[in-house]
Amino acid sequence: MLLAAVVFEWGGFRERIGGVRIALTSPYRLLIAALIVAGVRHWLLPAPSMLGNVAGRWRAARQSESTRTAALAFIGTRPVMLMVGYFAVVTLGYSNNGRPPMRYDENEFMNLQCRWDTTWYMTVVVDGYRYRGASLSRE
Repeated sequence: MLLAAVVFEWGGFRERIGGVRIALTSPYRLLIAALIVAGVRHWLLPAPSMLGNVAGRWRAARQSESTRTAALAFIGTRPVMLMVGYFAVVTLGYSNNGRPPMRYDENEFMNLQCRWDTTWYMTVVVDGYRYRGASLSRE
């Protein structure tokens, strides 16, 4: 179902792997396949249901001490880091002749998310992984 949502949002893909053409361009076929798999799973193993299993795991995670600690750390640090980043961009600007290195949105606050690792991950998604590291030769 997640793959169907991805294909619906971004249009899918067409590839050739070993001479075999693979095309996932319709989210409806993927959604139907997911429903069939879910139906067969429920027919073979009716209890516990998948929704009940997910709900139980969600409740257990919410009640976990480690989840509360991680949530507190996230809530306590992320908004502060976003505000510091925003005020740095607004007050100091950019070191790249005053231009941002990459923009995904016109709003500076929303555009903060494309800094640092996000840009790297987007290039991996678009162009594939390429390592252009320094030479390992010794002098």
